[in-house]
Amino acid sequence: MENINALISERKIKVKKTVLVILVCILFSALLVACSNYKYDDAWIIGKNSAQIEEKYGSFDRRAVAYDADGLLRNCRAGYVIEPSRKTWHGKTTEQLFCVYFDADGIAVSTEVCSGNWGG
Repeated sequence: MENINALISERKIKVKKTVLVILVCILFSALLVACSNYKYDDAWIIGKNSAQIEEKYGSFDRRAVAYDADGLLRNCRAGYVIEPSRKTWHGKTTEQLFCVYFDADGIAVSTEVCSGNWGG
């Protein structure tokens, strides 16, 4: 009888260890997803002009104004689509963008994830 109780106890310990490892893996995966800021490095972007940003990441998918004579964006926002809009049975979802805000000198001053619907 003691032998059976020892086997049951060992089996419970193995199950607990397995469940713990699975939970740690799930939490680690969730943490990686939650901490990712897509492919855009906002710390690098801040302080750069639109030409430098486009050189690294490509042309903006959305922008609020045309480029000025120097080829820069000023006093506006521009964005890269990070989640396109989709048709669902509820209707159409709003696209999500990684937005970059530029000051009067054409320098990126802030970034955020914002919604689409810029018109046009």
